Parts: sequence; structure tokens; C-alpha cells
Amino acid sequence: MPLFWRGVLIKREVLEKTGGFDENLVAGEDPELSYRIRQEGWQILRIDVPMVTHDINMTRLRQYLKRAYRSGYAYAEIGLRFIKNSEKMWLRELIRVIARASLPVALILGGLVVGKVWIGILLGLLILCSPLFNLRRLKQNFGKSWKHTLFYAVHSALVVYPQFWGVLRYFWGRISGRPLRNKGVMKGSCHTSS
Repeated sequence: MPLFWRGVLIKREVLEKTGGFDENLVAGEDPELSYRIRQEGWQILRIDVPMVTHDINMTRLRQYLKRAYRSGYAYAEIGLRFIKNSEKMWLRELIRVIARASLPVALILGGLVVGKVWIGILLGLLILCSPLFNLRRLKQNFGKSWKHTLFYAVHSALVVYPQFWGVLRYFWGRISGRPLRNKGVMKGSCHTSS
């Protein structure tokens, strides 16, 4: 089943004023540009009609994990880029990934330290599996079958770990001076010069 994606039309003057897409971003370039457009006072109009199909072409677990890893990297990069702005972008997602990935591990380690291993494991699993406790609400919100709802809840519980590795990779790139780079992007392909 194809996934419908919305196309975009942007006025040339808007692209020129904002500098267009940021070619250095490894993920999140569309939302990041939209954010900058709104910050410049332009309005974004949305037509609630599928315009094109977008095949994300993920057929293997490795592709899924790489996409999640890159989204975690983007949450860190973009979330921290606009942290001083009154309108935050992806800061909440960054905090969620860090908390949901590290809290279960911290609880398990804490249980080991205080000699209550099973309590630490139980609390860690409760935090890890928390999306599974919201199946009814998820089903109502998305109107999908129970099978799809369960699949989404499991995804929500586990996706934070490759995202967390992406967050860590972002910080490592900042410390080491070796950030992730887009491969194969031709100079000037997505960016307008001012």
C-alpha cells in the first residue's frame, strides 16, 4: 500500500530569503525549512489532499534502524539549533528520546547497585513498554486495526534506542568535529544562493 505524501510549492523569494534547504542536515530538512519560513513571517498553507505517493522503500530491518538513527540525530541537531527561540522545534522529541531510552537502563543499573535487581528490571520494563499501555487510545486516535495498533505501540517502545544512538552520534560529532554528512548531495542541488 503506497504512503501518500504531500508535495510542496515554495515561492522563489521565500527560498532566497531563507537560504533554501540546509544541505548539511542528514534528516529533517523539510520541517526545518518550514520552521525557518514561519520564523520569517511567511504563512504555510496545507491542502488536505494527497498529491503524490512516496515509497519510503524500507524492506529490511537495517534500513528501518538507519532511518531511526538519523531521525535521532536530526532531533538533536535541529532541537538544539533552535533552543533559544521562543518556538522550539524537536526539543520535546529530543528530551523524550533521551528519557525513554536512558531511564529503563538507569533503573536496571540502580537496581543492581542497591541489590534489588528484579525491582530495577521490572521498573525498567514498565517504562520501556509504556506505549503498550495506551493501545485503546492509540486505536481510537488512528482508527487502525488492533494488529496495526499493536505494531505501532511496539515500534514506539523500541524506536527510541536507535534514535538515542543517533543523538549520541550527534554529540560525538560536535565533540570530535566530525558530524554526519550527506553523501552524494550535489552542490547547489537543493539550496538557492542568495
